[in-house]
Amino acid sequence: MSNPILILGATSIIGKPLVTKLRNRGDKVIEVSRTTSDDEQHCRWDLTAQKLNETPLMKNKGDISVLIHCAPIWFLPNHLPDLIDLGIKRIIVFSSTSIDGKSQSVSPHEQHIVQLLKDAESEIWQLTQAHDIDVTIFRPTMIYGYGQGFNLAFIAKVIQRFGVFPMVIGAKGLRRPVHADDLANAVCLALQNEKSHGKTYVLSGSQVMTYESMVRQIFSVLGKKPKILKLPLVIYRGLITMANKMMNLPIDAAMADRMQENLDFDSRPAQIDFAYAPAQFLANGVIDILPDEQGKYIDEGKSSK
Repeated sequence: MSNPILILGATSIIGKPLVTKLRNRGDKVIEVSRTTSDDEQHCRWDLTAQKLNETPLMKNKGDISVLIHCAPIWFLPNHLPDLIDLGIKRIIVFSSTSIDGKSQSVSPHEQHIVQLLKDAESEIWQLTQAHDIDVTIFRPTMIYGYGQGFNLAFIAKVIQRFGVFPMVIGAKGLRRPVHADDLANAVCLALQNEKSHGKTYVLSGSQVMTYESMVRQIFSVLGKKPKILKLPLVIYRGLITMANKMMNLPIDAAMADRMQENLDFDSRPAQIDFAYAPAQFLANGVIDILPDEQGKYIDEGKSSK
């Protein structure tokens, strides 16, 4: 592609490896994030506070036709009319399987997130169909990689600090975590495949495992013998509620309920349409769940597949 690809949320867990992969294959990329940078290929844009015409991107009007949205999906609809006017004709946007997996959550916060996801997806389809824009929506499962992605990184940090991980009795709910590299690969594949136009895909990892098995594998990668404290659901929920009040932790008591729920989402349509092929779980070792000393990403050429 001769024209640059616009990436919103370029410093996110998906955005960083995506920028690397696109540039490694020879694509021009304009990175957009809230952070400042001296890089001439970076544009600062706070999607929560600024309009497109308040950014330097307007000088690229007519030159950008592809948008990859890696920031929270609910920020996109308000800016879509301006982006379409900029010349965007192809969009890939990341949503989440939480739209289904947390639809029955008792948590008001999670219900709010689910509604944001639903509303954003609906608005994106309506706006893009009205302007003949080719759209693909990706719904990843539990994202991890490079010490980012809240779920696995949180588990790893608890294990590192305390040497034990508390868990609900019967934590047999199925999981299929997906690496950020696999999501970046999916974007590259979908950009070259028209079958993905106008579709929504689940993007999950290659390995199905129970919640307990997932935690045990994290212990193993950290070089530690698994020590799991199994608690009744009511006690576990109470401990999380107490911890939140005392330490303001970014977790919800609904986390306890989901340890017993199956969140195994099928990504076969993506495999069929554009050869999506996720890597083995924790293929890169510790770097997948804890950042290295410099907080850097593994070079693409060293990443295990």
